[in-house]
Amino acid sequence: MRKAFCTLAIICSAMIGSIALAEEGTPGTPSGGKFSLYSKPSGVLVYMEGDYDFVGRTPCELPFNLMGTYKVKALKRGYENWSTKVTLVDDRSNSLYIKLVPKTRLKTGLRSAVFPGWGQYYTDKKTKGTIFAFLEVGSLLASAFAYQNYEDAKDEYYLATSRYQEAKKVDDIPQLREEMEKRADDADKAYDVRVACFTATAAIWAFNVVEAMLFFPRYEEDLYERAIPLITGEISNGETRILLTRRF
Repeated sequence: MRKAFCTLAIICSAMIGSIALAEEGTPGTPSGGKFSLYSKPSGVLVYMEGDYDFVGRTPCELPFNLMGTYKVKALKRGYENWSTKVTLVDDRSNSLYIKLVPKTRLKTGLRSAVFPGWGQYYTDKKTKGTIFAFLEVGSLLASAFAYQNYEDAKDEYYLATSRYQEAKKVDDIPQLREEMEKRADDADKAYDVRVACFTATAAIWAFNVVEAMLFFPRYEEDLYERAIPLITGEISNGETRILLTRRF
């Protein structure tokens, strides 16, 4: 009986000690393994959004431990934007490899061919892309209006011709003939406007494609890109410190 009581006391003491150690070891700041970021090409600007937000440039290793789910976004001039979600596991070294897809003349031209202005917007020339888009939409609307106006004028001409051909009174023939000729002239003018609108629409589309491919920007790292400040953080002994660095 005494041995059983002693054994039970030892087990209870061990459990209480384990609970105390667990409570003492539970930090007030995030824990987890180191998180390393690599990319192709290097020098990618990476944003992490989650319980904490961080900014860095690859290759880099966060100077603190994290745990949980984070949204990662990667940006670099001349490359398509990239994003994903990662789950960082406690007490494990985590790493993420980012491979960005470069922007090319062909991709730019194809986008502009699908819809004017899209290629310019794709290569960060948003103002020019917006102008091309508005011009093309306006030209398409004008073409649709001109087409309908021509169809109406043509119907009026056919109607006037029919009345002229079916005239039974000689006195009505001069007036009906004059009306028919006027309707024919209106139809010719409407046709010319329709052709002009269609030509303008095609010209804007073609010029937009040529401009997008011919003036494809040269994406080279410049002083502005290198001078983008990088904001990182450091968590030590329950205190959070923000680090601001800039390259020159």
